[in-house]
Amino acid sequence: MFICRACLRKASNNVSRHSLYRNLKTGRYSLSSPSSRTYAAAATHAPSTDTTNAVIAPELIESSEFRDSKAPALGRSADWAARKELEYLSDPLHIANRVKIALDKDNFELAALITRKASKVNNVTVSWNHLLDYQLQRGRLHGAIKLYNEMKKRAQQPNAQTFTIIFRGCAKSEHPKLALGEAYKLYQNMLSVGRIKPNVIHLNAVLKVCAKVGDLDSMFSILRSSDDPLRSPNNLTYTTIFNAMRMRVEKAPAGGDAGGRLGEEEIRKETESTVKRAKTIWEEVNSRWRTGSLIIDEELVCAMGRILLMGGYRDIDAIESLVEQTMMIRRTENKGLSGREGSKSSILAGPRSVIKTPGAPDITYASPGNNSLSLILEALEKTRRTTKAIKYWNVFTMYYHVVPDAENWTRALRVFYVGKNSGRAATTLQNMPSSMITPKHVRIAMGACLRDNLNKSAFDNATTILKIMGKNPSIADVPTLRLYLQLAHASKRSFDDEAKNDYTGAMNAWAQILAAALDHLFVPYQVVAKKCGIDPPNTNHHKALDRTQNSKAEVVALARKISAAYDILTNEHAASLTAAQIAQMKSRNAGLHKVITNYFERDNPRLSEQEEEWEDADDNVVEQREVVKDSKFKQLNVGKNYQSRRWRDVDGEDFERKFANRVL
Repeated sequence: MFICRACLRKASNNVSRHSLYRNLKTGRYSLSSPSSRTYAAAATHAPSTDTTNAVIAPELIESSEFRDSKAPALGRSADWAARKELEYLSDPLHIANRVKIALDKDNFELAALITRKASKVNNVTVSWNHLLDYQLQRGRLHGAIKLYNEMKKRAQQPNAQTFTIIFRGCAKSEHPKLALGEAYKLYQNMLSVGRIKPNVIHLNAVLKVCAKVGDLDSMFSILRSSDDPLRSPNNLTYTTIFNAMRMRVEKAPAGGDAGGRLGEEEIRKETESTVKRAKTIWEEVNSRWRTGSLIIDEELVCAMGRILLMGGYRDIDAIESLVEQTMMIRRTENKGLSGREGSKSSILAGPRSVIKTPGAPDITYASPGNNSLSLILEALEKTRRTTKAIKYWNVFTMYYHVVPDAENWTRALRVFYVGKNSGRAATTLQNMPSSMITPKHVRIAMGACLRDNLNKSAFDNATTILKIMGKNPSIADVPTLRLYLQLAHASKRSFDDEAKNDYTGAMNAWAQILAAALDHLFVPYQVVAKKCGIDPPNTNHHKALDRTQNSKAEVVALARKISAAYDILTNEHAASLTAAQIAQMKSRNAGLHKVITNYFERDNPRLSEQEEEWEDADDNVVEQREVVKDSKFKQLNVGKNYQSRRWRDVDGEDFERKFANRVL
């Protein structure tokens, strides 16, 4: 009957489809039977597969996709899925929610298809906004711009949120210069021919793009469009401007070479110009705030304060007046530069008599917080008015209930470091939450004790800090232990007055302090020795090996300092020690010698040979100095002799620096 093979194949396929549909309607065949699987395979020209758990809906069988021989077996293409979704979605809100769900699952293709197909019959601007936001969050600026242009071609009118998403995405772009060009062009287009005029949110978003690039010219060009009430600058606008001006100076390339770098004099002039310009802008901020047309918050105050920190002494001193003006925290006046009582800065002081706009709200002051506390502490540190730090700290924490963060604690410790206040440093570290303490904080506090070495209580404060570190072995730090031992040596200066009358008694008292320091250091030294890894690491990674080698060098340098201190006590101040103390010191010193010897002989034999050569050379210099009797020749060799003593003295800072350089 059928002579043509194509006709025979076509007739067989039609019979197969008709039989499958009829048997499914009458229930004669189950979907799990072998015959139904055969029919399903023949109907789609696909090899037979196991569809035991498959469920085929009747409307799927009747659809054109199921009858198409080129479609998948179940018709689950992205285009088919998008059309199926839209059969049950008609409201733009529901479509936008479905697009958001698809994007949350990173199914951008399905979300885009749903949006494009829905755009034929509905206004789905929110869905397009979701697509734009998805692209920009992943740094696809070109893809987002293409979507925006496609959106307009499909007669989907952008709304204010559309432009906000684009501008914010440009501010976060990894290609800021390209993003600035697109944002600037789009903003100017909104001003000239756009259906939606930009508001203050769009203005601030574009300013952030300019701030990220550091293009102040474009920033102030855009600010000229803020004459409209819709784009009246707010606190975020001025905050962005101040931060951009500060970052422009901080990121200025220094060096003064031919590569476009600025010299010190140019940077100084740029800084002075920035501070002066910021003060002029602040006058505008202050005027608008006094009339009630602008709200000042902590972020804006700190942005202005950070610019003042770049200025001279008077500019930094004006930060206290700025805080008093905007937060009502009264400053304590100190002697000014001219010896008279300092007064409020004329630049920052607001007018006493204020004419407010009719109906304007009352003036509200900024609420103090962690940022402003760090600002005032840094200002006190730079002006060295450190005695006022505790007053501000108590006002912020007790009256305004500001909970200090890690940066606040660090700033407080730095203030006490500059002020050489070992007692406050130790107390601050005690009050600091243990979860926030890091080796940096302990090191700053110990440095404050070292700077306060003329105070006889400094050693007790340093011991308190050492005990705090001992409670948490994770913050054990070799430089901190080195500072503690250095303080024990430097505390000899506090006995200068006693040494004038009783030299032996004063030296014996100092020897007791050094002995106590060594006793306190022994356990922490063992902790850092184990932590820094005296044993070879179980890895071949070069970075890990370098870190381990550096840690070993620091531990060995500390061991040499401790060993030298033991030698000083047992050789020069044995009379002030008991027999039990001397025996213990010699035993511990022997263990230190073993660590040092093993390090140089086993781990670094080359450095050991160099050490011997350097020591021999220094011995020769000393022998020559002792042999030569000519006074003129002795005078010429004073520098050499001094350098030799510094090199041989294991307690000297010069030895530590040179030794670390040779090892590293």
